[in-house]
Amino acid sequence: MSEKMLEYKGTVAFHPGYYVEEVIEDMEVRQAEFARRLDVNPKILSDLVNGKTGLSKEIAAKLAQMLGTSVEVWLNLQASYDALGAKKANACLLRQDIDLLTKIDGSYFVRQKLLPSAKNKEEQVTSLRRLLKVSSLQLLRKKEFLNSCKTAGQERSETNILNSNIWIQLALNEAEKVKCSTFDKVKLRKAIAEIKRLTLLSQKDAYAKLSESLANCGVVLVVMPYLKNSALNGAVRWMNDKCLLALNDRNPSADYFWYTLFHELYHVLAEKKNTLFVDAAEDEPEADAYELAADTFARRQLISDHDYAKFVTAYPCPSDEEIVGFAVKEELAPFVVYSRLKREGKIPIGRGQKYEVKYR
Repeated sequence: MSEKMLEYKGTVAFHPGYYVEEVIEDMEVRQAEFARRLDVNPKILSDLVNGKTGLSKEIAAKLAQMLGTSVEVWLNLQASYDALGAKKANACLLRQDIDLLTKIDGSYFVRQKLLPSAKNKEEQVTSLRRLLKVSSLQLLRKKEFLNSCKTAGQERSETNILNSNIWIQLALNEAEKVKCSTFDKVKLRKAIAEIKRLTLLSQKDAYAKLSESLANCGVVLVVMPYLKNSALNGAVRWMNDKCLLALNDRNPSADYFWYTLFHELYHVLAEKKNTLFVDAAEDEPEADAYELAADTFARRQLISDHDYAKFVTAYPCPSDEEIVGFAVKEELAPFVVYSRLKREGKIPIGRGQKYEVKYR
């Protein structure tokens, strides 16, 4: 009987099968005979009586004909049972989502003016579901929620997956507001050759020109503040005929921004439209061959390998004047050159601090 009765907040609802069973008992016939009289499959009737399946319109009509009731009487029994079951299931899901709030930085949404301060946890969950366009926050715990997911670095924790999915969905929300051309790979390749010169501009001007240039190629650039525990620097995700390229400010160094940008552009050019690329934080272990290829692409697009090799050969211990001169020749900001020289151990970490730029 427990399978055929639901109780929630003082309201009780019985499965239609419970009443069908009573009818069978009152008629003093076996279930198999009742099935013949009703002209339904005995297995279907058994599942109905035991609450394993719902009451169909066809069986409701046959019960009405046999017993002299209306079809609505039986269908209303099923509707009441289903409605109470849905309320009970929703309450259970709400409790699970509330428990998940401990893994999400709720203040982030208030700081970014995405949501107002919630009066209680139930309201917070309801607002987050609407903002993130999900029926339950539990869905965001799945690694492949936003397409087959390819992650640079080690396996990510459930908390990382949850928060990275949230951050990416927020980026998708922003991308939907941007006017963008249909993706054009040829145009993007041509634009990439010019993009590195934008490193010479101020952050505001560079971002404006970069966004416009990419949008003309069918790529929506979205840069948002880092969300705690998302443990990622960027992501690439296709949106029908355009592509989202999302970055954050986890590392505020301008050189890191440009390096990550070109890394992500490699994924865009790959056009793997059924794959979400999530590039994890810089403290992750060594990436796989595909990610290393993206790193190589980023390095070469910013500074020609040929030009760089000639420079470090000619100037094994370059002065600031020589480094800046090389940057001018390459038509890019000095901080890009200093960053690569430091990464490759050509100059001490502390060199070139006055050329460092932070983006906010």
